[in-house]
Amino acid sequence: GVSPASVSRVLSNDSSFSVSKQTRARIKKVAAKYNYHPHLNRPVTPPITPRSILVLTTHSLETEAHDPYFIQVHDGIIQEASKQNIQIKAFVRFPNKAFQFTDAQKYDGVIVAGVFTQEFYANLAKNNPHIVLIDDYRYLPAYDIIRNSYFEATQIVLDQLLENGLNKIAFIGGNIHPMNNNGETTDSYQDIRAKAYLMWTKLHNISPLIALNGWTPKNGFDSMNTLLKDNFQAALIASDQLTIGAYRALKQHQLK
Repeated sequence: GVSPASVSRVLSNDSSFSVSKQTRARIKKVAAKYNYHPHLNRPVTPPITPRSILVLTTHSLETEAHDPYFIQVHDGIIQEASKQNIQIKAFVRFPNKAFQFTDAQKYDGVIVAGVFTQEFYANLAKNNPHIVLIDDYRYLPAYDIIRNSYFEATQIVLDQLLENGLNKIAFIGGNIHPMNNNGETTDSYQDIRAKAYLMWTKLHNISPLIALNGWTPKNGFDSMNTLLKDNFQAALIASDQLTIGAYRALKQHQLK
């Protein structure tokens, strides 16, 4: 018998390959009989073209610099794209008046990090239907959405506090303001964690102690100062930035 490698090298006229004249002649005779041509029969592997994506975000550089959660979202997109052989061709931050929805047509898909108006999503989908939303907690069945289990996690924490004898629980958070491409926010809705807190307090017949003033450390500071008057036993705070401000207020009042 003759190995496939030997057949290939003989039919490719590899002068460096040493084989007897009889074997060379026999290989060529069989190849001619079956009309075998190595270059024609060799499977052609088409070149793999990396897919391209566009990333749109409401997170400013300043927001990312001060909030580790948004940094992790940003870095996670980049790392996973690299693993999947996907190229991030553009990373657009809003507000961005230069952005045109038709720009999305140039990419295989779009990842949206942050919360935009439903009109924004609709205009985007007209130009590229391959959209993935990150951290939008509204009911949007037309889109694929990646989000945390904040509702369930909030209620689990509240249940644990109640099991430990704490029923006067405060909540500090903020509302969500969807952005359009000009950076304008004309509407707002309740954050999923605040919604979970209010539903939980109603279910347990507990008076809510809630402050929804915004998402900055100053908002956390002001909210904590307001809620301290209610002598709560525990506080649930919706973000790291709010926690920083709330802790400063506690420290100012010499509380732990």
